[in-house]
Amino acid sequence: MVSVFHSTGSFAQNPRPSKQIAGVNSYSHQIASIGGYQSASISFSVNLVNAEDWIYSGAGRHIRVFSHLGNIVWEGIVDSVSFSVGARSLTVGSFSDVVNRVKVAYSLRNPPAGTPDADRYLETDWAENADSVRIYGVLEELVSGGSGYSTEMEVLRDQRLLDSLTPSISESISTTQGSPEVVMSLSCVGYTKLFEKQTYIYGSSIEYDDLSVKVSSIIDANLNTPIFILNQDIRNVGLQALLHETQRRTAWGIIKDDISKGADSGSNIVCGMFANNTFILDLINDRNVYSRNGGESIIRDLSGNPIPPSEVLPGRVMRNNDLSIPISYKIDSVGYTLSSNSVQINEQARSLKTILSRTMLGGLY
Repeated sequence: MVSVFHSTGSFAQNPRPSKQIAGVNSYSHQIASIGGYQSASISFSVNLVNAEDWIYSGAGRHIRVFSHLGNIVWEGIVDSVSFSVGARSLTVGSFSDVVNRVKVAYSLRNPPAGTPDADRYLETDWAENADSVRIYGVLEELVSGGSGYSTEMEVLRDQRLLDSLTPSISESISTTQGSPEVVMSLSCVGYTKLFEKQTYIYGSSIEYDDLSVKVSSIIDANLNTPIFILNQDIRNVGLQALLHETQRRTAWGIIKDDISKGADSGSNIVCGMFANNTFILDLINDRNVYSRNGGESIIRDLSGNPIPPSEVLPGRVMRNNDLSIPISYKIDSVGYTLSSNSVQINEQARSLKTILSRTMLGGLY
């Protein structure tokens, strides 16, 4: 059993979820160690008045999901809203496609011989729509304009902005008559998605520091940070990262690339948005261990207490206690389904002995 709550406005307008969704028919979520809360799908029955409310203002709402024990198991943003009744269906979204702050990168066409790179490879100024930002937060995009002149690149920028200020709407009518029941389906994304809507560029000097320093800088630069990041648990992960970024890229692309350069492609790191709007960057260690006995399906904490399937998280070590040489697994991702109250775990096998030897008995991963 899970309980689903939503905000009355978008995450940028009214970010705290205060209203419960009644009559949830189906629910599932995906969570990854790199990325945190990834996606969730929710369907529920509604009357026509509530359906209209979701269609007009559902995209971008904050969703928070609780287990039967009252613990947060997932939260994020409504990416798209689908409404169906009879043969008719209507979809609004995706929120992920909304852009309200645009810049175009381009190369100058036919530059004079000897033109320095700084005058050959250019960017327009940002163009921004304040009304869309007020509703949906700042959602950036860097458009590649190819080669051209500033005036035509500004036209390209302004047109892209005009075309993407609100979620798209699509409608279809089936040739077969569907159920007369009004069903609303929500497709949701985690807050890490907002780092894909942030571009980042920093400095010009070649300087290295722990990845935690760079991630903190990226978070500080995100224009939505005061709205969607309430807590930060950013720790030194022992991975050196080049602090400067001379070419503008998405913030999440930069973070993922840096993590992949770590030991075992960063498989010992947890990073992303998790419960209570918390951004986490940490190492997997002996604070994060589950255990399982033999063939039983019950997952337990180190004290032996059962963990509800909906509360199982990635970025943990799963330890099998019944083997003479215990085998442990690093949980990469989990997928929970309400209908079967079950969790699908994707793991990477490690021997506990190897893990302990790597960390000189100081931790499990």
